Amino acid sequence: MANLRVTLGAVFGAVVSSADAVTNTLGAVNEGINMLNRSVTDASENQQVRSAYDKAMFKATIRQDKARELTISRMEIKKFKEQSADHDTMFEAAFAELDLFPAAKA
Repeated sequence: MANLRVTLGAVFGAVVSSADAVTNTLGAVNEGINMLNRSVTDASENQQVRSAYDKAMFKATIRQDKARELTISRMEIKKFKEQSADHDTMFEAAFAELDLFPAAKA
């Protein structure tokens, strides 16, 4: 009977040790998953911030580029029209005529 108790005690001890090992392993896996989840959440939040700044910079850059293009166009038109009274008159007539084109109404 004493041998049975010792044997059962050893078996139960091994079962408890195995259960502890499984529990510790699952705890480590869970912690790893939590770390991965935090990392993905951080990356997502960082991307949202980066995207907001990228959009703002894109809008500012496009606005600057278009303002520069419009300025260059106006300077070229001014220079063209200053060549003579005919240049000025013909440009204004051609510019007004463009309103009559079907594409101008789209």
